[in-house]
Amino acid sequence: GDLANADTLNSMAMPAHGGIDLDSIQRPSVTYMPGSGKTLICGGQLSPGAGTVDIDTYNIPTLGNARNFGDLSKTASNGIGCASSYTRAVFSSGYYFTSPYYSTEMQAIEFATEGNVCDFGDTTQERYGMAYGNVGNTTRGLFMGGYAPSSPYIVNIIDYITIATIGNATDFGNLTSGMGNTGACGNNTRGIIAGGYDDSYSDRMDYFTIASTGNATDFGDLTNVKQSPAAASNNTRGINFGGTTPTNINIIDYVTIASTGDSTDFGDITVARHGNDGASGAS
Repeated sequence: GDLANADTLNSMAMPAHGGIDLDSIQRPSVTYMPGSGKTLICGGQLSPGAGTVDIDTYNIPTLGNARNFGDLSKTASNGIGCASSYTRAVFSSGYYFTSPYYSTEMQAIEFATEGNVCDFGDTTQERYGMAYGNVGNTTRGLFMGGYAPSSPYIVNIIDYITIATIGNATDFGNLTSGMGNTGACGNNTRGIIAGGYDDSYSDRMDYFTIASTGNATDFGDLTNVKQSPAAASNNTRGINFGGTTPTNINIIDYVTIASTGDSTDFGDITVARHGNDGASGAS
């Protein structure tokens, strides 16, 4: 299907992130689970210097076009941090097309009620270019790396929030080094960032345990260096695809989330591109 608008450098939130087994969650209704199978894609760049406030939605199990869900507070793109539970999605920072270009703002929506965002709180550091992807579990969401307006310009910060509780983010730990425009995925236990930019294009992968706090650990390397890739996962396997070197690439890599080691070639996406995002269900 198609998005409501053609855009790039957008971000996604989905309640089925991390490959959580829907059958292991007690549903409040046998016919409807708030947010179940629903993906949101927010913001993005429509053309040079022009962005969108649009939040689009589609359901992973059903083929078809996306439709509008609501709006962000401002036009934003480029590594908007994302986290979600089965009922709420939180979007963090991003690059604003009008001053101030950097922000600590976090915005939230409820999956069951279509409409515009509300204020959630602030991150620990104003920045954009955080990980493309959704890392967390149904309780906690994480926002990693990015570009700041002052030194150090490429940051190694990992923030976390409790999704059910409105308030400011808390320091979780640090990436192994500063990284922006990385791809992120994980399962209910572990998060992984892969690729990005740290003064050069990177093939590095870091991982961390979501339920604890602390610094990230080296996971392994991608098959090639790149920044601005997309990522998605189920409970077992994470994939990282596309990106730029600065030439757009079509490579798909995969890793087994519970292990460590270098990624393996999975195949190719249909068009070489970067600045897109990925979403997945349990399968």
